[in-house]
Amino acid sequence: MAEDLDDVEDLDFVVKFPSPGSTTGTGGIDEEESDDDEETQDSDPSAKLFVDTSNLDKEPVVILLGWMGCKDKYLAKYSEIYERKGCITIRYIPPMGDLFFKQSNLQKTAAKLLELIFDLSLENNSIFFHVFSNGGGYVYRNISELLHVNKDYNDIKRNIKGCMFDSCPSPGTVITAAQTLISSLQVNEFLRFLLLFTTILYLIAFRLWERFMGLVHMIRKPQQFSGVVNYYSAMKSDPMRCPQLFLYSKADLLISYKKIENVVRHRQNLGIMLMTICWEDSKHVQHLVKHRETYMKKCYDFMETCLHM
Repeated sequence: MAEDLDDVEDLDFVVKFPSPGSTTGTGGIDEEESDDDEETQDSDPSAKLFVDTSNLDKEPVVILLGWMGCKDKYLAKYSEIYERKGCITIRYIPPMGDLFFKQSNLQKTAAKLLELIFDLSLENNSIFFHVFSNGGGYVYRNISELLHVNKDYNDIKRNIKGCMFDSCPSPGTVITAAQTLISSLQVNEFLRFLLLFTTILYLIAFRLWERFMGLVHMIRKPQQFSGVVNYYSAMKSDPMRCPQLFLYSKADLLISYKKIENVVRHRQNLGIMLMTICWEDSKHVQHLVKHRETYMKKCYDFMETCLHM
């Protein structure tokens, strides 16, 4: 197991097992009932779709990493499609502050999520990651790096069967970051424009200050400078070699489908088994809402392939 970390209780996660109850990050039981308008399993398209887990000794685990501005009630809609097929799910949404201003915190978060797998004794289960937008991608990147540099995580690494990427990855530009933040707010168009303009100016100033301090640190302590690779390049060269599924759309105004396809081509050249689906009309992280049955079928087909390779 990895070296001692701070208690994972301060990590805002939700774990659900294929049983009536669920476990939360504070150790309690989540007794929240489904919404009254929630579709029943019989009427849901997932009832017609199939993932064969009958020959597995342990339930598959799906770790869902939410997008910037996501709420757990939205992420729960995705975890439910796996829970209905007998999977254990772990939901986590990174704080906006960490994504914007304290990305160094994400490595600690990644370590805590991996430690959580040990705490729940799930390191020998088949493990999948379902990653949403660049927000989830930043966390995934740190998880992948830890898995491949720390031998304490070898038990987890060898059991990762596949990764699903919804609406990512793309270069993390200031404008894209600002648009993503503002799109999560319920405000009128004028206020949205004003906030977008202000946020862009603030982020530009913050990034310039961040780079200046990094240059100062490099000059003062050159032996500690590691030449950190940027997020988009890191995702293209991700050391994970398990199969990957990319779900994206040409109508996504935040994440360019061309940038995603650039990653797909790069990963294919590395010999990685890939599956993709590109829609014409669904918005950013809205593919399940717009194309529910085809979305679930693609995820289930991908899992079925990975579990029986």
